[in-house]
Amino acid sequence: MALKGIELPQYQVEHYRGLAAQDCFRAALRDQIDADHQWSNAIAKHCVEQRHLPILDSLRHLPPEFRRGVLYNVRRDRELGLIVPSPVVPLPDVAFVSACYGIPLNAYRNSTLCGQCPFAAACLQQSDAVKEKMLSSYGTLFPVQRKADEKRREAARRRKAQERARKKAMRNATKSEPDVGAHV
Repeated sequence: MALKGIELPQYQVEHYRGLAAQDCFRAALRDQIDADHQWSNAIAKHCVEQRHLPILDSLRHLPPEFRRGVLYNVRRDRELGLIVPSPVVPLPDVAFVSACYGIPLNAYRNSTLCGQCPFAAACLQQSDAVKEKMLSSYGTLFPVQRKADEKRREAARRRKAQERARKKAMRNATKSEPDVGAHV
């Protein structure tokens, strides 16, 4: 898994909130560090420069005989200025909400996923407010879907009317034609 270019401050150590996306990201970084075997560089990059992983946690994943050497190398590189930490960016709470936040169709009061979300209570309130607004403004939660359904139904009505008119014209045409086989 290539995890290059992820610079989102939501994944930095100071903003860790135990969210599922943060945990998955950390696990992927740890797997990458384990596979790389250039532990000093990887720990320096992910723990000090980008601050995506806590350094002690990351050191625990290394073989015990290498921990002291890796820590020494990271400290030395930091003192020499070879490692420059990224700036700390303060974030509001809204920066951590998931993409489903406040969407009425995604808010399930009794679901496990919503129950584990730290924003569940606020999300459900927001979802109810959005639902109420959509119903009062458009009469439905799906105004775009409703328009598409209306267009589809209208096209079906036109096709049916054309088909009925064609069949009626065929019946009238057969009634007005004389029966050719009756003279025999």
